[in-house]
Amino acid sequence: MKKLFALLMALLVLFAMGCSKPDDGAVIIGNQTPAPTEQPAEGTSLTLSQPAGSGMVAAGSVHSLGARSDGTLVVAGHNTQGQNNVLKWTNVVAVAAYGELTAAVTADGKVLVAGKNSDALSAALEWTDIWAVAVGEAHILGLKSDGTVVAAGDNAAGQGDVSAWTGIVQIAAAGNHSLGLKSDGTVVAAGDNASNQGNVTGWTNVVKIAAGKDVSVAATKDGKALSTKDDLSSWADVKDIAAGDALTAAVTNAGTVLCSPENADASAVAGAAAIAAGAAHVVVMKADGTVAAFGSDSDFQLSVTGWQLRPYLEESYVLGFAPGMTAARTKAVLSALTGSQTIALKANGADMLDSDAVFTGVEVQKDGAAYATLVILGDMNGDSLVNAADSELLSAHLDGSSKLEGAFLYAAGIVKAADGSVASGSLDALNNYVIGTAALSQFRVAAATSVYAEKIAEVAKKNDDVVGWIKIDGTNIDYPIMYNPEDQWFYNYHTVDKKESDSASIYAYYNKYTTNNIVTGHNSRVSGTMMHQLQHIQEYNLGKTTCEYSKCKNPDLTSGLPDLTTYKGRVFTISIYGVEAQWEVFSMYETPAGEDVDTLYYNTWYPPSKNWKNNSEEVQAWINKQIERSEIDFGVKPSADETFVTLFTCGNEHADSEENSRLYFFLHKVS
Repeated sequence: MKKLFALLMALLVLFAMGCSKPDDGAVIIGNQTPAPTEQPAEGTSLTLSQPAGSGMVAAGSVHSLGARSDGTLVVAGHNTQGQNNVLKWTNVVAVAAYGELTAAVTADGKVLVAGKNSDALSAALEWTDIWAVAVGEAHILGLKSDGTVVAAGDNAAGQGDVSAWTGIVQIAAAGNHSLGLKSDGTVVAAGDNASNQGNVTGWTNVVKIAAGKDVSVAATKDGKALSTKDDLSSWADVKDIAAGDALTAAVTNAGTVLCSPENADASAVAGAAAIAAGAAHVVVMKADGTVAAFGSDSDFQLSVTGWQLRPYLEESYVLGFAPGMTAARTKAVLSALTGSQTIALKANGADMLDSDAVFTGVEVQKDGAAYATLVILGDMNGDSLVNAADSELLSAHLDGSSKLEGAFLYAAGIVKAADGSVASGSLDALNNYVIGTAALSQFRVAAATSVYAEKIAEVAKKNDDVVGWIKIDGTNIDYPIMYNPEDQWFYNYHTVDKKESDSASIYAYYNKYTTNNIVTGHNSRVSGTMMHQLQHIQEYNLGKTTCEYSKCKNPDLTSGLPDLTTYKGRVFTISIYGVEAQWEVFSMYETPAGEDVDTLYYNTWYPPSKNWKNNSEEVQAWINKQIERSEIDFGVKPSADETFVTLFTCGNEHADSEENSRLYFFLHKVS
């Protein structure tokens, strides 16, 4: 059974890649894996395999997710209930979402859950041999490799009454109802049928199912679309389908997108391979592994630009595989990528065993001919691992004491510079991964997809002390973040050009990416520069219309400043030590003159050697203290295992450095 399950998981990745027959490009849907225990007497004879791209994209009410072939996830949108706390998940082969809940299946058949009601679904964490998951408002389904289904969570409407189901090849869930596709192409349902969404008993020849809050939908073998709510009879050639709270969307074999109600943005998407629908938005994975989205963008859930989910070729190298990934799973993915069923992996001229772990330098052959060299970003010594030894190699290469070449040089380029060289941020990104403070994607970030990379590169030409960038929309805060390794406070007194100045620069407290990343700068009231407009944001959001400082250059606070009561308004994009992300404000307050100096130390975790910052209870107490002191209740409650940015500057009552009046903005990473 273990060997069978390993094969099923490898083939799930293959099908998630969107396999195509080399002769006609048609999507392979079934008959590629061993069938479930119960064999159909007649019908479509579906087997336990997923349609193209299934589980590679998912959408909830205000969030979007993508599952990369390296086993990591990318997210966009609001993290209202912790549904986006998935960036440290690894070995993922499929992801599902509904409302404010996220679930995933790993390559070893385990289930991961995050977000609303996730505590009530903890029983799912003990499941094994799981092929796919589906989630509703407060329940979860797991499809086992023998075609049976397990459920956990709320069962008030009978949505968890699935224990008698057998011969199931797909599952779907939404709201308070559940669906199962049987191997004979018929569909079973359980749960709330208030809107007749369970009226699926007459459906036949079905190859894909999906569920929305009060609707069930399906695609049939002959490309028709079925719905318990809407008339989709005009749709044809459908290969994938999804339903949300307010819409239904589908992908055709030609790669076009259909939507009900009609949406002009849907018709503009080409080359589509798989689709997912949230409450009011749609996420589409294209055949090349890039992602598009349309619909509501109330909470940045459409921020999917730059996502890459499938492996890809760069020059003569192929990227997108996780450290430690087996040769068997790698070959399955490469078969999907190339359309060839004859893939060989060679190490030092010899065929690799299926159980061997792939590494940088492996030769990939397609149909007996050389195709590409495999590269695992960060694996510069070719041992399949990414660890401190690789950091030492990269550091030696950058300082000129050693030289990496060929595939190993390519593996060093975690961040790709505009000219194709190894970017300076690569070492920061690698070190952050090694110490466990950041994930490492095998889909390298090119300068073109980074908001600030080009700006940082320009500053670095004249001053390599630059470690990041901060820009806050609606303000004039748009500056590089500096750090001088020889003098921690150098940029408290100097500009980016290293000239002495009262306004100085924006700078980081510490010389590395850490759990709480401190960024500060002067409240330059007279010039109105540096961090001064943090004061404007505070005053505006406390209902003031004029800057309180008498000599303020631009005292009007009536328009343009971020509205912190909205998610978009309180999310800032900040790059720090190679990690460019969106950070959400969860607390803001100003300490009065005479505040105890220990508050400054406490809020900035200074000195960084304090042991309490590694204690989750103490970190949570720190979070709670900031929320308690906040001048606005944002309703945001981060957890101790998250990463933070603390922005601060002098407060209005600050007379001199001894008064200790400070204005603080505390943020946690959300995307």
